[in-house]
Amino acid sequence: MTENSNRYKIIKKIVWVIFFLNLIVALSKIILGTITKSASITADGFHSTGDAMDNVIGIIGLNLASKPKDLDHAYGHEKYESLASFIVGIILLLLSVNVIRDSIDRMINPKVPEISILSFIVMGATIVINIFVSIYEYNRGKNLESEFLIADSLHTRSDIFVSIAVIATIFFVNLGYPVLDTITSIIIAIIIALTGIRVLNSSAQVLTDREVMNSKELREIVVKIPGVKDCHAIRTRGTLSDVKVDLHMTVDKSMSVDDAHEISERVENAVKEKFNNVSEVIVHIEPYDQ
Repeated sequence: MTENSNRYKIIKKIVWVIFFLNLIVALSKIILGTITKSASITADGFHSTGDAMDNVIGIIGLNLASKPKDLDHAYGHEKYESLASFIVGIILLLLSVNVIRDSIDRMINPKVPEISILSFIVMGATIVINIFVSIYEYNRGKNLESEFLIADSLHTRSDIFVSIAVIATIFFVNLGYPVLDTITSIIIAIIIALTGIRVLNSSAQVLTDREVMNSKELREIVVKIPGVKDCHAIRTRGTLSDVKVDLHMTVDKSMSVDDAHEISERVENAVKEKFNNVSEVIVHIEPYDQ
């Protein structure tokens, strides 16, 4: 098993665990919101449902991303992870529209929530679970350089703040301000939409091949190698864990092909040694003529 396939295997195990935790949280909130007739709790439940849906999409995307290179995908399948993150962003935007629609319906046909001590207990328990999931998933995402885990942890993090707002809302609803329930559900919808936009922007950067590394830093590494006169036209693209580098280096025009090729290998090794997330370095050799 290659290092990259082992990495994806670990990530998928993490996502499966988080999926079941998110499912428990989502069902708890939706059931509670339905029983108490609380728009804000139900909206928060849909927000958490988005977390579980993210995980399902993530698992599919990770399965595709973990496939080795083939004739049709010479650069590998890693971008499927970014595509999964992009779909997550779209789902979040759709969820926000659904919550806003339900909130408007609640304004037209107002309902008074039936709040009890159980509401506070359930919401408090879900917050504890979400805090654990968010911190664990973000840290593992950083360690494994997984774009999907990081994006999904941001979604869960927004869930924590939303749930805290819901607890504050049901407290004031209990004091006789039921209109706050609807207002909070609208605010939740806005938070969901903003999170979706953030995830879409992050994954779009990868899918559109935005530069992922500092060209100046790469140049400094290359020009230090004996025999290299200069380095220019540096391009980088890819995911956090799989960066492709393309650069031009100039060597003395009298240098033999074999010597120039040997220097290009040194350049490749130096870049990969400095940055362990670089999987490929293409070096274009040009003659240096003063």
